[in-house]
Amino acid sequence: MPIAASSADKLLLEANSKLALSYSPYRLAEVETTDSKSVFGQIMAGTPGQTIAVVDKLVLKDVLDSFHQMCGYQPSQVTAINVVSHSYPEFYEVWEFDDNDSHMDNGKSALSLVLKALPNNGGTDIDIYGDCHPKPLSFTNLK
Repeated sequence: MPIAASSADKLLLEANSKLALSYSPYRLAEVETTDSKSVFGQIMAGTPGQTIAVVDKLVLKDVLDSFHQMCGYQPSQVTAINVVSHSYPEFYEVWEFDDNDSHMDNGKSALSLVLKALPNNGGTDIDIYGDCHPKPLSFTNLK
C-alpha cells in the first residue's frame, strides 16, 4: 500500500515546482533531521554535469562574459556546474561560483543559465537567473 505524502512533503514539492518554473538555481531539501524537527534549506538544483556551452567556443565565451557582466565572476571562480535539463531547444543549468561576498555558509553562490537555441540557426539566447550574492533560506518543521 503506498504511503501518502505528508502535507509538508506536498508543500515542498509545490515550492520546488515553482522554483523550477522560475529557473531558480536552488531547490529546498531536508538538510537536517532529528526526532523533534526537520530543517529544510537550499541546495543547488540539478545534478553534476557538463555545460552544453562547450560545444561552441563563442557561446561559452558569451556565457562567461555574461556571468562577469552580471556579478563580476571570473571563469576561475566556477566550482561546479549542474544540469537541470538539457532538452533541445532549451538547456537549463546551474553554475556555482566561489564568492567572497556570498552570504551562504559555504562561501559560494549559484546562478541559473538558460540557453535557448533559436530556429533556423538564428543563434542562442543566453538568460541568467538568480541573485549574485543570495541570502540563505531555511526553515524548521517541528514534529
